[in-house]
Amino acid sequence: MNTPKTFTRRRMLKACCASTLSSAILHPSARASTWPDKVIRMVVAFPAGGPTDTAARLIAQKLSERLGQSVIVENKP
Repeated sequence: MNTPKTFTRRRMLKACCASTLSSAILHPSARASTWPDKVIRMVVAFPAGGPTDTAARLIAQKLSERLGQSVIVENKP
């Protein structure tokens, strides 16, 4: 059963969500940027030269071709 307090909280939550979404959609800078606009860094948690690094570099190459953006593999063991 809904109490008046619960009903008010739900209404407040819906209003907050609606205002947040509308401001994000209508704000001009939210629509102006193209993604990705910077170099993409793929962090690999293993040393360079191993099988994980090789797989990451193959994936990075395909991502770069598909997105039209540079993808750099960073090894951080």
